[in-house]
Amino acid sequence: MTTPEASSPPAGTQIRRNSRLIVIGALVLCLLFVVGYVQRSADRAAVEAEISALRVEIAQARVKQAVLQDELEQIEQPRAIDAAARNDLGLILRGDQPIVVLEPPAVAEQAPLPAAAPPATAPGAPDWWGWLGEILPFGE
Repeated sequence: MTTPEASSPPAGTQIRRNSRLIVIGALVLCLLFVVGYVQRSADRAAVEAEISALRVEIAQARVKQAVLQDELEQIEQPRAIDAAARNDLGLILRGDQPIVVLEPPAVAEQAPLPAAAPPATAPGAPDWWGWLGEILPFGE
């Protein structure tokens, strides 16, 4: 018969240790799966937000395209071309009688310049008093 060694633990203790390791390993794996799921769901939400923003941008571009298409159809009509040439460019058709309105020349009245007044500063006063008197005429 063999006797159990004093250094090795009993068989029940070893099974408990192995089951604890298995449970801890399973918990770690579950935690990794949860972290991965949360990260992927955050990435999915970001992609969905980008898709919705692009859909809004596409809708706006389609509206702008429709407006520009309408403007193009209006511009391509002959009456619209004639109206634009007359109003915007000042062109005329053959046979039209152009009328040019000229404004009379403005008569420039020359007012006599006032004679230069001597500085209204007292002797010994600072120069800026004289400048102030010329900018803001007091008592005139």
